[in-house]
Amino acid sequence: MKTKRLLIASLLVALCGCQPQAPEQKAPAAVAPVTATAPAEPAAKPAEKKDDAIASVKPATPEPVPAPVEKAAPATPKEKLKPAAAIHKSENVSQAVARPSVTTETADPKVEKIGKKVSGDAAETAGKNPQIAMKTSEGMLVIELFQDKSPISVANFLQYTKDKFYDGTIFHRVIDGFMIQGGGYTSDMKQKGTRAPIQNEAQNGLKNMEGTVAMARTRNPDSATAQFFINVADNVSLDYPKPDGAGYTVFGKVVSGMDVVQKIRIAATENAAGQQNVPKTPIIIESVALLPRK
Repeated sequence: MKTKRLLIASLLVALCGCQPQAPEQKAPAAVAPVTATAPAEPAAKPAEKKDDAIASVKPATPEPVPAPVEKAAPATPKEKLKPAAAIHKSENVSQAVARPSVTTETADPKVEKIGKKVSGDAAETAGKNPQIAMKTSEGMLVIELFQDKSPISVANFLQYTKDKFYDGTIFHRVIDGFMIQGGGYTSDMKQKGTRAPIQNEAQNGLKNMEGTVAMARTRNPDSATAQFFINVADNVSLDYPKPDGAGYTVFGKVVSGMDVVQKIRIAATENAAGQQNVPKTPIIIESVALLPRK
């Protein structure tokens, strides 16, 4: 029976050309495709801050620029004597500390270089600082002149002394706690004519200390002529380069008679002839004379 069946099956295959089907295989379970994740982009760098250190600091408030000082008049050219009307009436020492100038000026070449040719009297005291005796209505002063430090100013002062220019002039401006000024007006408040102005020497290292003697001038640094002042306090506001970039030239010092200076500085004052701080009772410079060399 079994053989018969196999024979029949072979005949059927030959007639149909059919092949037996392979046993059914179960398809493997489909796996969902995995999408490849794109690599994460690197985090964007924060925007670079330019000049961060500068940006974090608030700009400093600019300092105010000092107001410019009125341009000084040119120095007077060399001449013999000029009428009082031509002299600056403001040849006074400034009380307030002026703001520094934003401009610089060089000395006028026409300014008389009196120090280059020291007067005969000054030459006689070469090697020693000369001294003068100033007799006033309040007493006697002895002033040492710093010829070694301020040759121009000392030669100028000695020339006026030799000419007896100061005899009969007054201390016309007295301010307690500041200075006493004289050498330019007569007792009736008439201003005397002078020689040409001299060069400023305030860079000589001398300070406007109490008892020192300095040249008075106008706003022009090279405008000093005959007027001088005695400091009755330490006036550092007048030292170079204050108060206007030029300073006031110290050329001497009271070495005897400071008690007389103290009497003058407390004198009662008033306004007179267009001037302030004029002593009510004239304080007269009776004479100025060079002392013999010791």
